[in-house]
Amino acid sequence: KLDFFTNMCAHPMSAGIRHKVVAIVGDNVAYMVKAFVDYFFGYFVSAVLIRCLSHIINLVAKIFWEHKTMAPLKAFAFKVRSFLKGKKNVKRLQRLRKYL
Repeated sequence: KLDFFTNMCAHPMSAGIRHKVVAIVGDNVAYMVKAFVDYFFGYFVSAVLIRCLSHIINLVAKIFWEHKTMAPLKAFAFKVRSFLKGKKNVKRLQRLRKYL
C-alpha cells in the first residue's frame, strides 16, 4: 500500500482538499486505473480519472505508422530526416530556417 498517501490523507490539514479535487489525469496503463480505484476513488469524493489525450493519440499514431500502407510515407520521412541531419547539412538547415 501507499504509506505516504495514507499518512497524507490522515493529516488534519488534508480534510479540506477531499472535496476540491475533481480530476486526476493519468496515462492509459492498467496500474493507473487500479491505483485510482484502490486509493483515490474512496478518498476524493468527486474525483474522476481522465486519461491523457496525448497518450491516446500517440498510441493511435504508432498503430498507423507501423501499418504496411504507411511504408512510402515512412521512407520519405527518413529521407528528409537524413537530408537535414548531420554536420555536413548545417548550411542546408540554416537556409531552410530562413523560410520557416
